[in-house]
Amino acid sequence: MNPTNKPADFKTHEYVLCVWCGVTTDGEPEKMIEYLNEELGTKFIYEREFLTLPDTRNGKPVHNSGNRTEQLFWLPLIDVPTVAVPRLQYQIRWWDDYVDHSHKIVPMDILNYYAKEIDP
Repeated sequence: MNPTNKPADFKTHEYVLCVWCGVTTDGEPEKMIEYLNEELGTKFIYEREFLTLPDTRNGKPVHNSGNRTEQLFWLPLIDVPTVAVPRLQYQIRWWDDYVDHSHKIVPMDILNYYAKEIDP
């Protein structure tokens, strides 16, 4: 797990979890967040990255699928109206939408952790 950069007074109900699919940070997530904050005019907070599971077909893993790097970060709720449309050009998704459409490729520990983190 990557360390989170959440402030001590962080409250999940004041933020939306976002996913940037297929993006690597080369070990420098601060640069990614700095770039997004500048481009989208907000204050994202980096959470972590994870690797997706392979797709399955007939219950078997599909060759050469999975292992895609996904980045997770938090967006202040107050910035949602400003970022809602511009985020689409970067293919940044809200966690809830991502999970609704991609839950089969998200590792169970990630699904379970964020289910508790977001809806305690």
